[in-house]
Amino acid sequence: MNRQEKEQVIERLKQGLDASKASFLVNYCGLSVAQMQQLRRGVRGGQGQLIVAKARLMRIAMQSQAHSSFGPYLRDQIALVVGQDSTAMAKILHGYTKESRLKIVAGLTGDQFLDAQNISRIAMLPSRDVLLAEICGLFVSPLSGLARGLEQLRLKRAEETEK
Repeated sequence: MNRQEKEQVIERLKQGLDASKASFLVNYCGLSVAQMQQLRRGVRGGQGQLIVAKARLMRIAMQSQAHSSFGPYLRDQIALVVGQDSTAMAKILHGYTKESRLKIVAGLTGDQFLDAQNISRIAMLPSRDVLLAEICGLFVSPLSGLARGLEQLRLKRAEETEK
């Protein structure tokens, strides 16, 4: 790889990091080509991107950014996963750790650094849609109970007036 190609890789890494709201480092040691392709498809399905580059080039790309906290983790066979939705990416990556030898190393969402344990916790959270549905249910529950009570009261009064 010549100097110009390395600069292109560094620029691609910087663009991916700048455009993303969440980034994760994963260790892909021991994954087959088919598993890597499946991982790439899954990440792409979650509106993300998997970037494989040399750790040294990643370190250069991350020097001037908030991603400098990834420095100590840039060793072995590391890939960078970037995306817009941290929860969705965490769920996708966590799912692949169960079925393959993929290991989540670290993550960054916004300006908050996450270790592998915190990323697993995020992956276990219900989705945004489920949480919104639960909140709506909490708001509607008292109102529906009141409506049922009022309806029963109306029926009882209607029976009393008929007698």
